[in-house]
Order: sequence, then C-alpha cells, then structure tokens
Amino acid sequence: EKKAKASLYWTLNGYYELIGTVTHLGKSVDSGHYMAWIKENEEDWTKYDDNTVYQQPSDKVLHLRGGQPNLEIAYVLLFRKVYARAP
Repeated sequence: EKKAKASLYWTLNGYYELIGTVTHLGKSVDSGHYMAWIKENEEDWTKYDDNTVYQQPSDKVLHLRGGQPNLEIAYVLLFRKVYARAP
C-alpha cells in the first residue's frame, strides 16, 4: 500500500480516500468511549462525541495513535474508492 496524499491511499485495486473513522478512548473494548469522525473537505473533519460536535483539522484524525489507556485510537476506518487519478 502506498500513500499518495494525506488521506488518499493506493492499493492494487486503485485509489481510496479516507472519509471517516470510528475511534475508541479507554482501557479496553469493554470499557471506554466510542466517537465518530467524518471528513468534510481536505482540511476539515467533524468529530461526533455523543451530544457534542467538534470541527477538527485533518491532522488531528491522521495522527490518532492510541496504545495507552487515555489516548484515542482509530478503531474502524471508512474508505471510498476514488476513480480519478491521484496527484
């Protein structure tokens, strides 16, 4: 898999764009909190956290790391196929 752009990924089947993710914050899948992120445009994402909605810059979602109890981790990634050629 090659990275073509901040949220554009190439596989043998073509180019795919990251358009959303479900994240988890907590110590295990049995405890913690789940949130959703949706891509609005190249620079902005919207984070849905229960009744609160945040506008977030794209670097926030692309730098989700996790690996520790109180760090948010990307749990499910949502892609769409891009039919145009990547830059």
